[in-house]
Amino acid sequence: MEQALRTRLADGTYPVRTLFPTRPALRSEFGVTGFVVDAVISRLIADKLIASVPSRGTYVLDPADPASRPERLGPDMTGRDRVEKVLRARMADGTYTVGTKIPALKRLSKELGVHEWKVRQAVRRLTDAGLMMSVMGQGTVVTDPRAPSTGSRHRVNVGGRQETWFIPRPGVTPASHVRDVVTQRLSDGTYPPGARLPTRSALAEEFGVSESPVRNALRQLKEQRLILNHVSQKALFAAPAPERKPSSEVLPDQASA
Repeated sequence: MEQALRTRLADGTYPVRTLFPTRPALRSEFGVTGFVVDAVISRLIADKLIASVPSRGTYVLDPADPASRPERLGPDMTGRDRVEKVLRARMADGTYTVGTKIPALKRLSKELGVHEWKVRQAVRRLTDAGLMMSVMGQGTVVTDPRAPSTGSRHRVNVGGRQETWFIPRPGVTPASHVRDVVTQRLSDGTYPPGARLPTRSALAEEFGVSESPVRNALRQLKEQRLILNHVSQKALFAAPAPERKPSSEVLPDQASA
């Protein structure tokens, strides 16, 4: 933990004159006790890498710059500005390359010790600048403003593997987007014939919406007989392939939701 923090202080992940992550954020990120966090922070303070300012928090210092001493600190940049600066630095040094999904906003908020809505603000600014693109139910990917994405599909590097993200059409509703994506997954074999589909709650979490639009989307797919509801198993299944079961047939225990 201590070495990781020293590395971040040295490479600018935590910029000079900005707030250092809070103790709860560090405990959560590194999975250590408060005693360990306090001990590490004490050593970083002793080495004049950070300093605590009463009623304001703990700040990152530059040992070679007296102006960064806590008694001479001016107003801190907002959490949003700090997050934006960190994200821009990571894009510049290749940590987040074009076409790569960035960590979840909740994870970034814990790492950087700021509220999640500050991260959302920073991402929104970078999106407006054409440097990122957020896709409902998928996440946020780094983009190149010189080559904006076109079409409804976008190839994204997610943890070293390639995924196809489906971009919602302008003005599309959450229910329509869920329906379109699930339909595509049924078509391309992501959900093979007869396969059990994720639960409504799982889909709602994936798409970042409530269960209501998911329920509406799945109802439309059941009406189209693309998915079937199996009462005894309390689950939804991809409809069997036409060559194995005519569309007029249903599972023995099928019922509408």
